[in-house]
Amino acid sequence: MLLYANRLFTIDRYTFDLKWETFKGQKRAMISLTDCASIAVFRVNGIFNVATFDEEFKRTEELSVIGI
Repeated sequence: MLLYANRLFTIDRYTFDLKWETFKGQKRAMISLTDCASIAVFRVNGIFNVATFDEEFKRTEELSVIGI
């Protein structure tokens, strides 16, 4: 069985605001604004497992990062 793991998401106003709050909420800017946008999309869509080479996602407690 072949599973497709790609999907396009749009960033609506709620997700945009969540991205900005996530970025501003850091004590030190450790996660980029772009990665905060991804994290906001993950939160809104109930995504908790991420396959990535990006080490910044490992800094979030809510995500399970699977390095490829």
